[in-house]
Amino acid sequence: MTRLPDERTALAVKVAGSPNSPRVWHDMEDRQHGLAEEVRVLYVALTRARERLILLARKPRGRQPWLAALAPWGYDVELPPGDGDAIGGGQVLHRLLEPPAQERREQEASLQAHPGAVQDYEAATDALRDAAREPFLAPSAAEGAWESPRSVSGGETAEPGVGLVLGRVLHRLLEVWDGADETSFDAALVPLAREEARREGLQAATVEAATRQIGAAFLASDLARLFGARTKVGREVPLLLRDGEGRLYRGSIDLLYQDEDGTLVVADYKTDDENDEVALGKRYGEQLRIYAEAAQQALGLTLPPRRELWMLRSGQRIVLT
Repeated sequence: MTRLPDERTALAVKVAGSPNSPRVWHDMEDRQHGLAEEVRVLYVALTRARERLILLARKPRGRQPWLAALAPWGYDVELPPGDGDAIGGGQVLHRLLEPPAQERREQEASLQAHPGAVQDYEAATDALRDAAREPFLAPSAAEGAWESPRSVSGGETAEPGVGLVLGRVLHRLLEVWDGADETSFDAALVPLAREEARREGLQAATVEAATRQIGAAFLASDLARLFGARTKVGREVPLLLRDGEGRLYRGSIDLLYQDEDGTLVVADYKTDDENDEVALGKRYGEQLRIYAEAAQQALGLTLPPRRELWMLRSGQRIVLT
């Protein structure tokens, strides 16, 4: 647990190297505390020494606050004094010491005498790496992919890679759009399209035009009106799920909303250029099942939420059974 700047308490976690925002804040505070603690330890040493204080340090690889704190003595971390120089008004003697050359040669000889041990260690490391498996599975077909490889990449003349970029733009857009009108939709679309195009090295005009085409189809459909009218419980909701067979899943739910009758619904956005509801259900059914199971467990529901595919390109809403 960590305390946020607004005095709220939040759970700070890191999973597979990926921290949540409270953990990022916790780590920043922890680093600042560690840096300040170094200077406090130096102060204690300086004030407790009775006759002589000896400080040992090597050339720093990064920021060393306690060394920087010696600046009033005339010690510069970037340009340290020479060997035997007196600093601090003559009260401090600065020495530069080198480790004995013989010790380094003995260490090198020891390594050369046991080449088999090094090779065995490397072989064991390689075997463990090959046997390891990813701790988390993605509910989607491919980790990090926004759309199925079957999705159209934005038109016959579109640049390679535009398809996935379109998916990212539309997902980010529907995460922030209030559902009120087309003006706010377009206003949010342009900067997102340009940002994603720049990130992937694509032509901004190409990404913007292709995104506008799908966005216009979405706005003209009942999906846009449904999006604006329903209560949104969450958008891009992160999930972490262990299923009944011990598999771990990590991902995010595009939209969790409440229908008119109070039914909770898990919706997933797709830009596939396909209208076959049966084929789409088979393609994405398992992905939506995992999303629904995660929501059911997290919210303590008796039954899993309803599962829906929102086909942004065609305006279809496909309810999975």
